[in-house]
Amino acid sequence: MKTNVSLLICLVSMLLLSCKNEKKEQFIAEIPHHTKLISNKEETLKLWKKAIHEGDFKAYGEISNAYLLHSQMYELYYYALIMANKYKCPQAYYHLFMIMNDQVTIDGLSLYSNDEATKNMALYYLLKSKELGYTQAQFEIDEVFGKNKPIPASSYYLKEVPK
Repeated sequence: MKTNVSLLICLVSMLLLSCKNEKKEQFIAEIPHHTKLISNKEETLKLWKKAIHEGDFKAYGEISNAYLLHSQMYELYYYALIMANKYKCPQAYYHLFMIMNDQVTIDGLSLYSNDEATKNMALYYLLKSKELGYTQAQFEIDEVFGKNKPIPASSYYLKEVPK
């Protein structure tokens, strides 16, 4: 009996010694920056004001990317249009191209339009973004026109929009 008690004490002691009082690391999922930004209406408004009122391309890039990552592309359209027209923002022109080429359905209504005027406007926006220095547009240009093929100036597509 004494051996059983001794064995039990030994086992309990080993168990207690082997269990350290260290906290185990828990995985805590961090909220992505774009979600935090979109959720913070004050910060969102501050960035849009800097972009729209001051022509701040960096502010536009930060907030527009959050909108894209948060699937708010269609809200972005109006901001992008202002940034493109008012400030000639290359990234805004590219966003307009992306929005106009997205085959979206909202509430059962397809908003994609492949009519000639819409296609020409979208191509104008794509080429204008590249002409203004937005290098990421090159991938789309290669997709649309073919790699190493002659590319018309963006103004060509403005002329092609039916009147």
